[in-house]
Amino acid sequence: MSLAPEPTIAARSAIETWGDYEQRQIAVEELAELIVALKHYERHRVGDDAVIEEIADVCVVLSQLAVMFGHDRIEARVREKTERLMREISLVGRFTALAKGER
Repeated sequence: MSLAPEPTIAARSAIETWGDYEQRQIAVEELAELIVALKHYERHRVGDDAVIEEIADVCVVLSQLAVMFGHDRIEARVREKTERLMREISLVGRFTALAKGER
């Protein structure tokens, strides 16, 4: 199972049609729109459909970025970061158990 966004035919086609620079700019815009949607969600100004819409847009542009920056390199880094997160979660779990007097 791939942890990084898969480069798609649509992603490659978008880059070929509009170019790397333009698609990176679109990625920045889509990421900003997701940030706004999440902030609005927290303030109960939008529902989860709005957030899901922006997540979908971000997934599309992430696949384009995977084409530009190398899926395999991104995949390796995502695995490293996921493993680190799991180690941190395990440490927190152990600390919490010790704080509660468990072993």
